[in-house]
Amino acid sequence: MMLQTPVLFIVFNRLDLTKRVFERIRQAEPAQLFIAADGSRPLKAGESQQCAELRAWLLGNISWNCEVKTLFRTQNLGCAEAVSQAITWFFSEVEQGIILEDDCLPHPSFFGFCEQLLHHHKHNPKVWSVGGSNFQHQRQRGQASYYYSQYATVWGWATWRRAWQHYDLYLSTLPQFKQNNTIASVFTEEKTQQKWLKTFEEVHKKQHDTWDYSLFFAQWQQGALAITPQKNLVSNIGFDSRATHTINPRAQKANLKTAAITQNLKHPKQLVAHRAADRYYETQGNQAQKLLRRIKYRIQLILGLKKMPPSQ
Repeated sequence: MMLQTPVLFIVFNRLDLTKRVFERIRQAEPAQLFIAADGSRPLKAGESQQCAELRAWLLGNISWNCEVKTLFRTQNLGCAEAVSQAITWFFSEVEQGIILEDDCLPHPSFFGFCEQLLHHHKHNPKVWSVGGSNFQHQRQRGQASYYYSQYATVWGWATWRRAWQHYDLYLSTLPQFKQNNTIASVFTEEKTQQKWLKTFEEVHKKQHDTWDYSLFFAQWQQGALAITPQKNLVSNIGFDSRATHTINPRAQKANLKTAAITQNLKHPKQLVAHRAADRYYETQGNQAQKLLRRIKYRIQLILGLKKMPPSQ
């Protein structure tokens, strides 16, 4: 059966990954397909041809009857601008939809999961997004088919225009957010609060070429929650040297297995964040950051940029 929910497919220059993800989209047969592609980087030899070949391949392999719209950039905007502007373009055309990037490989049941919950929560301003990823390592969180979280997962996800309209890439309302101490209504742990305030300051100063931190900010500012499935429905297959951020193929979140989720969904009884799941998610992130700091420190030692502390 043809998927009635519009799909936005965000691509760039990795044709091998794009083909794998597109095959899953083709199987779902969305009635409306939006394709957005950032422009090539002028200093990257051969990238212009890679981008052109990818775009031509995509347009030549849409084998089902659907409405197709494209946003093909001629100049490179970078990850933050290109992705956020593509989503803004998408929601200027549709009220709700599914968003996939070229390295996010969805399980076939992902599409039905998103479509059902987009309809179920369409008029619920407390729910902001439907995620496809689960990073709980097979830990069951409640008895429903999904749980609510403070964290939006965006490796394959869905949302509504009503939520995205609050998105602001560089956080113009951060001073008000800090003055009202809004972060305290999201997290009780001061360490976690300070970590996110620091991250938001860096985003505000344009020190991160990414767009998803700004989604967290908008969601938390509005006091909303995100949906996380009990089973992982999306695998990020793009952990390699070509990626902007996910470059380590041995990373814990790389190439996670996916599993089917029943289409007879059971909804949670209460619309509250699952605190244990969020604490676990935050702990995993802190461990990854500590590892990166240790690696960075060792590299600086090797390069002579830091000195080994004296033994006690």
